[in-house]
Amino acid sequence: MDIKDLRAFYAVVEEGNISHAALRLNATQSVISRQMKRLEENLGVRLFERGNRQIRLTDAGKAFYLRTESILGLLDGAMDELQDIEGG
Repeated sequence: MDIKDLRAFYAVVEEGNISHAALRLNATQSVISRQMKRLEENLGVRLFERGNRQIRLTDAGKAFYLRTESILGLLDGAMDELQDIEGG
């Protein structure tokens, strides 16, 4: 699992489906689908209940989403702080 997988997961949840997440991330649907499958395999849990054109989070997916949101917030905050330091 890497940061790209976390950002893709976050986008899928926020957009509500893989197609919209792919557009948001400027990627193909198949790339995002593979990332989500790999993420589930690496974590050993099912994150999504897949349906017609929409996905829903499992309980594990909901818990992981909250952690992902925190992790990405911390990472983005750290990057902003470093840019501020470099900028003066």
